[in-house]
Amino acid sequence: MLNMTQVVIATCIAAAVTVFTRAAPFLFFKNRPPSPGITCMQRYIPPMTMTILVVYCLKDVGWRQIPHAVPAAAGVIVTAALHIWKRNPLISIFSGTALYMILMRVM
Repeated sequence: MLNMTQVVIATCIAAAVTVFTRAAPFLFFKNRPPSPGITCMQRYIPPMTMTILVVYCLKDVGWRQIPHAVPAAAGVIVTAALHIWKRNPLISIFSGTALYMILMRVM
């Protein structure tokens, strides 16, 4: 059985390793331009991730069940419209989610 000192030491080591692995790329590659592969990933991974999340969230919606599909459809429409208008992901995602949650409680 571990005593408290061993647990604290193990936690500190795990935290130090985690901080080092997160900081290492910034420390070692700060003076180099990003490679074409990294530039490609920076450009395409965020939209791909958002697409996967949207598909995953909407996969179980019964689109033919009109009263049950209204909150999801309204949330998607408001999110898309706000994002096109404001170009701010936080505003669009939070507003669409809030509308969806309100409509789910009302309907």
